Amino acid sequence: TLKEENYYLKTQDDDIFIISNDARGLLYGVYALLKDEWGCRWYTREVSVIPERKKLTLPQLDKIGSPAFESREVYFTEASDPHWCIRNRLNRSMKGIPDSLGGGFGVYPFVHTYYQLVPPKQHFAKHPEYFSLIDEKRQGHEAQLCLTNPAVLKIATRQVFKWIEEHPSTRIITVDQNDGGGWCQCKKCMEINDAEGSQSGTILNFANAIADAVAK
Repeated sequence: TLKEENYYLKTQDDDIFIISNDARGLLYGVYALLKDEWGCRWYTREVSVIPERKKLTLPQLDKIGSPAFESREVYFTEASDPHWCIRNRLNRSMKGIPDSLGGGFGVYPFVHTYYQLVPPKQHFAKHPEYFSLIDEKRQGHEAQLCLTNPAVLKIATRQVFKWIEEHPSTRIITVDQNDGGGWCQCKKCMEINDAEGSQSGTILNFANAIADAVAK
């Protein structure tokens, strides 16, 4: 009955049971025992704390460990080491974790995807209204999309379904803003963002609308 990446720690008489339904969950169980019960820490690839003890003791264990988040990733040098990731119970997607360590987490196509969802090279010439209105001028370079345009939502949703078909094992399809600013200043976009107090208003409405279509 354990979910993916979960582990079960159980002491019974003189035995310790570490149980999981998958390789990564089993490894997490091992490292949970080392970290939570015996004080091991892996701060960097070179700096670890492994306590020296003449005798290892354990309380009575009967607990399930479950990650709080489905995707767990950090962006600094240590995370390029798959062993460090596993010891700290991360399941990075950028460079992957080998199958021998339980594999990684599938994310496609990573981040900053607006121009992949609605490419300016394909649409801007005929439909500049698909893209950000900035200072009364449509911008199809180093900006964002007009997220309240129904045609933009339709095109982006169609692309998401194509990505799902092309990458069936992927767990997360990213629908997120381009790197930088350049949010749309058209009346409809501004009304939503002003009501929400942030550009995230249109961003979340857009992503949720696509998620609703996928859910159906």
